[in-house]
Amino acid sequence: MFEIVFPEFSTAIVTNMSDSAAFEYLGTANIGLAPVSFLITAAIAIGVHVVLSRTRYGWHLLAVGGARRSAYNAGINVRRTIFSAYVCCSTLVALSGFLFASRIGSAASDVGAGLELQALTATVLGGISLGGGRGTVSKAIMGAVFVLLLSNSFLALAISGPGADLVLGLILVAAVFLDVRWVKNRHKLLRSVYISPAYARMPDPIPTDLGAGAMAPNDTLRDVGVIGLGILEGAEDVIFDRHDNLYTGNRHGDIVRWLPPDYQRWEVLAHIGGSPLGMAFDRQGHLNICVAGMGLYQVEMNGTVRRLTAETNRSLLSIIDDSNMKLADDLDIAPDGTIYFSEATTRFEMHDWYSDALESRGNGRIIRYDPKTRRTRTVLKNLVFPNGICMSYDNESLLFAESWACRISRYYFDGPKKGEVEVVIPNLPGYPDNINRASDGCYWLALMGMRTPALDLSLEMPGFRKRMSRRCSEDAWLMPNLNTGCVLKFNERGEILESVLGSGRSEASHDHLDARAQGRALSLRNLQQQDGDIPAGGSRPRVLRCGQLLGPPLVKWIDKVLGRREGAVTVPVLDGPFLSNQKLEAAPVLCLVDQVDNLVALGANLFASSGSGLLRLRPTSSSGPETVARFDAPISAMAGLGDALAIGLDRKGLVVRGGRFDGKVVQHSGDVLHCPTAIAWLDESTLAVCNGSKHVGALDWRRALMTKDLSGSVVVVDLVKDRVTIAATGLGWPSGLAASDGQVFVSECLRHRVLALALPAGKPVELVTSLPGYPARLTRAAAGGIWLSFYSVRNQLVEFILREDEYRTRMVNELPEEHWVAPSLCSGRSFKEPMHGSQLKQMGILKPYSVTRSYGLIAYCDASMTPIGSFHSRADGTRHGVVAAAECAGALYLASRGSNAVLEIRDPATALSE
Repeated sequence: MFEIVFPEFSTAIVTNMSDSAAFEYLGTANIGLAPVSFLITAAIAIGVHVVLSRTRYGWHLLAVGGARRSAYNAGINVRRTIFSAYVCCSTLVALSGFLFASRIGSAASDVGAGLELQALTATVLGGISLGGGRGTVSKAIMGAVFVLLLSNSFLALAISGPGADLVLGLILVAAVFLDVRWVKNRHKLLRSVYISPAYARMPDPIPTDLGAGAMAPNDTLRDVGVIGLGILEGAEDVIFDRHDNLYTGNRHGDIVRWLPPDYQRWEVLAHIGGSPLGMAFDRQGHLNICVAGMGLYQVEMNGTVRRLTAETNRSLLSIIDDSNMKLADDLDIAPDGTIYFSEATTRFEMHDWYSDALESRGNGRIIRYDPKTRRTRTVLKNLVFPNGICMSYDNESLLFAESWACRISRYYFDGPKKGEVEVVIPNLPGYPDNINRASDGCYWLALMGMRTPALDLSLEMPGFRKRMSRRCSEDAWLMPNLNTGCVLKFNERGEILESVLGSGRSEASHDHLDARAQGRALSLRNLQQQDGDIPAGGSRPRVLRCGQLLGPPLVKWIDKVLGRREGAVTVPVLDGPFLSNQKLEAAPVLCLVDQVDNLVALGANLFASSGSGLLRLRPTSSSGPETVARFDAPISAMAGLGDALAIGLDRKGLVVRGGRFDGKVVQHSGDVLHCPTAIAWLDESTLAVCNGSKHVGALDWRRALMTKDLSGSVVVVDLVKDRVTIAATGLGWPSGLAASDGQVFVSECLRHRVLALALPAGKPVELVTSLPGYPARLTRAAAGGIWLSFYSVRNQLVEFILREDEYRTRMVNELPEEHWVAPSLCSGRSFKEPMHGSQLKQMGILKPYSVTRSYGLIAYCDASMTPIGSFHSRADGTRHGVVAAAECAGALYLASRGSNAVLEIRDPATALSE
């Protein structure tokens, strides 16, 4: 039809001017100082903005554009939305063409050719995603203004049309490329610049030690009844109605009602979506709920759901629009019906709560909603993750919790102190969550986790936390300990009267508890990444030459800034011969030995050390450990040959029991033999001995690691001539020795490697590097190989802290050693231990292979120290800290410090191959 009609009228259309005054008025007339076409465009822009941001249809458009399948699952009619979008788009395009033709006074067929390129470029440059689901009218206008400036610049520079189109096309391609990369990596990029930690000095916490009165640890939580085990996921708050029905939410967005008297029967009252958090009943019996990411909602008892509010007044001086609510958390209702609720953070979504914890900045606020006027206003700002809200008994104030500040405060919303805030409890030992009134005039407070000294120290170092967020994966961040739960009762004066505090043992840990007065119902909600070693690339020789040119100090500084080579925070993965398994957890226990350390096999007897005691273990007998000797210092190393046993004593030297040199004592001289960590017989009269450090004792390997002590050495002791010869120095805690054909293999703990050292004074040669753990002792295997045990495995957080000198130095000098962020032989024995992301329990369960402070690992290597296979424990197990091994009567015996036990693997060769 177009080809039939157009030739007949085209000439007249192109050559004649419009005789319509209205058509000419739209293109050339002004109203005041503004052109009519501009006013029409402004009206359309305002209308489209209102539709996109304030109407259900606009939200449906964004939802369908972002993810059609998710929109369909949410109940949106996707086909109708897409059809209407095309209709609206075509209508606006036709209107724009009409206005453009009116402005230039012509409707020729080539008018407007090429404008589609400009429109597309303006769209992308404005920040509107080509993938859909992201964009605003203001962004489109900014992009159009930018393209207009470019076009005018091309005209001023006399650039031809094809040249201008080429430039716009290149800009469009670059913008699309950046848009795709941004969508893929925006979380990484934002984290490097968006997280802005604040300085916070935490007050000393209320003591929680034994004998601390109301806050003394106890095991009351072991015996509580459990509701909804295996049914509920992610319950945050609980509340009773007047009929004793119990209500809670789950992570699927359901409001679940549990029926009395036993609360085993349940039904779904309503499905809201999102994540329901705090709840409260009003006088009409309606359940008001804070929903993360969605705002404040209300549910009637017939299941009807309505939204009360999702935004508040925008902050006057805020650069970004903070009117929309990101994380509405908890609420309570004043006597006049006004709802006060907390928004924990205005910067992060619920799944990024740990980013707000890392910042510990005043990102939260308390908001008031008046049901009578339906107005929402912010009443308090700059709060540090405000969480629980509870009306006080005076009906003039409310109590609110600031989680990361570990304090409870009171806000007066009425009375003579209206508008004032006062602190009620300034130094809680944990992170407060929900608050509820008790039936005796007091208050119940749930602590979702306990404070750890290591995290408290990091709050005084914003730069440290900033670098940690950029260089470490989220699983390796230093986290609040949310694996231990606590419920407190306190009075109006802030005095703690009672506590239900876990002992800190891993098997008794719960987190995120909420207490209600009726029946003291409890809601329990429990909330790895290992990086590979940096591969050697072809550019390494060039980098080394640049390093020689710039000098080591400058290269080290550049590496630290860029996070590469020595500045990179990476650890090898547990793969290949170190592939994870559970064989240590399944191994039977030969016997329990407190602080078991060394193991040596002499004939049919197995000798172990425990502190200063030497024990004999008989694997073939049912009798328990027998103490055969005690010394005046802890036993730190042992080695056997024939019937002779060489024993190293911490800070004392060596002593020999049995054999030709029975009773021989070699005392330490200065710093030589000050810290014997391993012994190997070279022949019947010569010993090789590892001296772990000049500065600390043999049990202080963690201190040596965190102080980067490289004063270790290997010495040769001639028992006949009473002569001690130094074979190697400058080692980082040498902890294992195995003799082999005129040389010894030495495991170097701090540098995660094994060396070959030719005696008497050869140069150490690296055999195995970049081990995934901290190597301990070496033991000859009956099959000709060598067993290599590990104190623990490496993790990204410890590697990062080893590069942070200020934090590491303060941690070592100010904190007790058991609270350091450092590898350990055992863990989970105190809630004050530091915790990082991968240790956070999911649905009450610790991931079996998450990276923890302690771990059990022993590897079998061939005669050249090449790893062949390994035995592992679990992260949530107890067979950790395998510090020594010995073979006796065809079985392998392991000393596990984490479980204070000697483990038995009857057929190690078969067990390795399984």
